[in-house]
Amino acid sequence: MPPTAPNQKQACVADLPTPLYFGLIVAIGTLALLVRTIDLGSIPPGLHFDQAANGLLGLEILSSHAHPVFFSSYTGREALFFYLIAGLEAILGPNVIAIRLAGALAGTATTVAVIFLGTALYNRRIGLAAGAILAGLYWDIHVSRLGERTSLVPLLDTLALLVLWEAFCRRSLALACLGGGLVALQLYTYPSSRFFLLVLGLIGLSELGGRVLGKPPLPVQEEGPESRKTQDHGWPALNELTRLVLLSAGAGLVGIIVVVPLALHFYHYPADFLGRADEVAIWNPTVAGTSPLSTLATSTRNTLAMFILVGDRDWKYNLAGRPVFDPVSAAFFLLGFARAVWRGRRRAERICLIWWLGMLGPGFLSVDSPQFMRTLGAAPATVLFAANGLSAVIGWLRRTLTSLPPLSRTGRGARGEGSPATYLAPLLWLWPIFAGAWAAYQYFALWAPSAAAYLALEGDVTAAAGIIRAQSPQYASTYVASRYGPEPTIAFLDGDLFGRLHWFDGRSALPLPPPGAGPTLYVLPRTATDTAWYDRLPAIDRVGEVTAPDHGPAVEAFILRPDSLKPDNQSAIPTVDVAGVARLIGADVPPAIQAGLPAAPTFYWQIEQPPSEPVKFFVHLVDTAGQTWAQYDEDVYPTTEWRRGQLLIIHRSFPVPSYAPLGTYRLQVGIERSNGTALPVQNPASQAAGTYWQSRTIQVARPSEPPDPATLPIAQHFDIPFGGTLRLLGTTVAPTSLLDGDSVAVSLVWQVIKPPDGDINGDLNTVLQAANSADQPLARSVRPPTGGVWSPRYWQPGDVIVDRQTLLIPAGTSPGALSLSVGLEGAGRQMLPIDGQMATLAPIGTLTVQARPRATTPVTIPHQQDVAFVNGIHLLGYDVSPTSAGPGQPIQLTLYWQTTRPVSQSFTVFSHLLAPKSQIVAQHDGIPDQTARPTTTWAPGETIVDRHTLVVQPNAPAGAVQLEVGLYDAATGQRLKTTDGQDRVLLDTTITIERRTVTP
Repeated sequence: MPPTAPNQKQACVADLPTPLYFGLIVAIGTLALLVRTIDLGSIPPGLHFDQAANGLLGLEILSSHAHPVFFSSYTGREALFFYLIAGLEAILGPNVIAIRLAGALAGTATTVAVIFLGTALYNRRIGLAAGAILAGLYWDIHVSRLGERTSLVPLLDTLALLVLWEAFCRRSLALACLGGGLVALQLYTYPSSRFFLLVLGLIGLSELGGRVLGKPPLPVQEEGPESRKTQDHGWPALNELTRLVLLSAGAGLVGIIVVVPLALHFYHYPADFLGRADEVAIWNPTVAGTSPLSTLATSTRNTLAMFILVGDRDWKYNLAGRPVFDPVSAAFFLLGFARAVWRGRRRAERICLIWWLGMLGPGFLSVDSPQFMRTLGAAPATVLFAANGLSAVIGWLRRTLTSLPPLSRTGRGARGEGSPATYLAPLLWLWPIFAGAWAAYQYFALWAPSAAAYLALEGDVTAAAGIIRAQSPQYASTYVASRYGPEPTIAFLDGDLFGRLHWFDGRSALPLPPPGAGPTLYVLPRTATDTAWYDRLPAIDRVGEVTAPDHGPAVEAFILRPDSLKPDNQSAIPTVDVAGVARLIGADVPPAIQAGLPAAPTFYWQIEQPPSEPVKFFVHLVDTAGQTWAQYDEDVYPTTEWRRGQLLIIHRSFPVPSYAPLGTYRLQVGIERSNGTALPVQNPASQAAGTYWQSRTIQVARPSEPPDPATLPIAQHFDIPFGGTLRLLGTTVAPTSLLDGDSVAVSLVWQVIKPPDGDINGDLNTVLQAANSADQPLARSVRPPTGGVWSPRYWQPGDVIVDRQTLLIPAGTSPGALSLSVGLEGAGRQMLPIDGQMATLAPIGTLTVQARPRATTPVTIPHQQDVAFVNGIHLLGYDVSPTSAGPGQPIQLTLYWQTTRPVSQSFTVFSHLLAPKSQIVAQHDGIPDQTARPTTTWAPGETIVDRHTLVVQPNAPAGAVQLEVGLYDAATGQRLKTTDGQDRVLLDTTITIERRTVTP
């Protein structure tokens, strides 16, 4: 690799004198500071949850004697940035400026650090150009002003690279140790900082590879001021390799020492290591789907495109969609990047390439890319590319324009003297000023005053804090709508009033004051509220209002009383009691909804007894075949806020998919624990009524437009016509690997070619079949499409039918691979042929069946009581402990089951404690063995151990009670009969409910 000619290097340094160089650094740094601190108290608008949480953590550091390295609260946060905030809060007080100034100072310092690094890697002009570009880069301006800990990532990474570069150039062990410490210190900033370790590792490997191939070692620099000679610093007797090993060892040792406290924290709390990162990672199937590689490709494409095409779409982090660069700067960036790739053998270019790609890694591995926060660590390398491209263009202009005739009329002088190059080329160095001015205009004039920015940064919540400060002291209690429960923004701004506030999710619910409460203040910020409440609440009770930049409401405040909103006669329903904790007393359910539009039923709950554990309310839209097509399961009102007798109104919309089958549905409504198990329901006669209340029928009507094929649940696409009637467009099969006794869910997407003929209209069935390698059917299902919900007589040509089917692999099926096929059966059980073929079944996938682990040792049954049910199930006996308990205490019940033949249906086991007059005073309903062993998995002769915990209700009367158990179909509530015609089994053991002990 030929070095740059000495005269070129000397000229490059000589034409930019040192006083001018440092003067420009001061000017660029001052501009960077100004653009990051002007009006910092009010821009950005509002104070977002994350920034408020940062301020609270800073105050926690100031108020405690502990010195944490990591905060597990708020999904987990590294602590370094909060020590900076704590210092500013100690100086400026706990205010918004102290939070944001920490990020602004970090962004300014990064600008100066980039100048020095660019000078070290290239030359002074490129260093200054890179710093100037970064000073006016919208990406960095925006994030720096937010007060986010990610602002420290590019600063510490730049400083670490600069110090390590100088350490290896100078052979300075002290600088190497300092660099290692900076590398470790940046791990205390933000999860994306961990990718910098990968960057350094790849840089080290590239240098090692160059050495193996005979290239000179790292200390030799190639451009600009790198012409200085390497310094030995007292190591003249050591050979080159030993020096490099000592420098690397020193850096690594100091880095390990610095990172030990953080490593120890992650050792003791391993869940903190990934935390929030795991929630948005491409390997998380909940957010990324079943194809992480496809998600990776999409995220990579979006992340790379953010520099010149479409940037972060989140208004919180960007003028939504604005790319990193304006078109002209993007051209400089692309040119600089191309030069770096072309000249990749040069160390400076190679380091920048590795640095840039490595710090974009968090964007590549995130599902919501492009994301400016996680990729900010790539900003320094990005502006170095842009500065390099700018320098290349100026150099090309100098060479091109110098060949033109001189501008003087005499024509005298050396070639190039007085030519356009003398005037035009240097002016291009001023481009970062124009780009920065445009970025500042977009930030301050377009983004900052916008309603989208105001709401994204929770300006409405900040305004709500002002209403709370002004009005809350006038009332006994205050309820605040919040998306997060206790709101950090209000905690930071109204800390002295925080303890008197009550919280609820205003997007879904409205809890009224408990009985006996006086007038109560309700503060409803727009981002945490279903705006329908603004119109539904009495206007006469409105006592405060703040308007958003779009002239719509930002916050509204009302004074409510316990009887403000009661269900009317049309909403009232027979009372439904859920486990003694709440009663459903009213429901507004629409008689019809349109597919593709949201549904918004309203439910009125009366709080009876606050539960001892967190619970969620659920609403499921279920068709007559038992399939759920829309739902919500949410903690809309924290149980810690529940008050006895309080009325809770839940009004939560949920989208009904456009591909939902047309037909009859019902809403299933209830309460569930945090693990998803539903609490038992009793009807007005105190009789067990399953685990949910079921609404009247609802008709789902045809959507206004056919469903978009991109929204259809298709994992594997097909184009298979059957009998000229239906075309199979695709399928989704899950799971494809299962145990014997499990069911596989198959979603089939059909398109109607023509409505079925009259002779098969009512007899059309979907056929699913699983066969072994010998083509012997081992499992077969024959059911109408959509379970009969959408009758073929109502189909129209072009209709898309999403047909959810299940296929049970019988318990005891031998392990191995099964082929899965689908077909259609018409009248007289005749199979419809595949058009143009003799076959009637189309293969759609392969299932892998594994043997289910089963107990082989005999089971001892303490209390034997053999009762037979009609389908071959036997209750062999039970065990119960203790046999006496007081209100609120648990009773452990173990049931022992066996079946004489395979069970094709999944039954729910119920267990009840019955007081006189059949009053249920404790119960537990669930799939056997805590959902682990559905009845479909029972093999003949196998003994199933099924455990239940029954908690005695607080109002249970003292005395003897009985235990009843049995099985029922959760979809219909129908109990399974015993062979003697009973729908329950009364156990032999009597349980005693003890009297409640009253403490004086």
